[in-house]
Amino acid sequence: MELNVETIVLVIIGLSGLFLVGFVLKKHLGRLQRRRELQKKLNEITGVTHLQASKKEFFSDKLLVLDKANKKLVFLDYFNVKNNAIIDLQDLKECKLHVRNLVVQLELKFDNPYRDSCFIVFYQRFIAPEYERYRLTIKARRWNDMLTQAIASTREFEYGITG
Repeated sequence: MELNVETIVLVIIGLSGLFLVGFVLKKHLGRLQRRRELQKKLNEITGVTHLQASKKEFFSDKLLVLDKANKKLVFLDYFNVKNNAIIDLQDLKECKLHVRNLVVQLELKFDNPYRDSCFIVFYQRFIAPEYERYRLTIKARRWNDMLTQAIASTREFEYGITG
């Protein structure tokens, strides 16, 4: 049996395509598994704290949940567990969006001057691909608006401020 160059090239192209599909599929299945783990962790937290998720969003192996009824924000990071937090919106003074070349993040500032700000990173240049920056920046802006509004509404209730 004689193999010509065209057959060899077709076999190489076919194997390359097969490896590429396998790589993409493995990456996608890994992301789904991480999301399931974050959802499982959220379910555990919800069972203990009785959270009522008004808004929930996954991004970059992270989960952000806003509970307007109980005035809470839950942040879960799959790879950096020490950043996981349940934040009482009544403890927050403001939410600021920082968009820079290397990072897009929200800074949550607390009323207590001795408590450090909390940062929620949506995009980091060396971790997430450049093509995701625009999409993650839009998400960060949307969350900044939602949290700023939620913080303002807790302030109005707390101090009786009317517009």
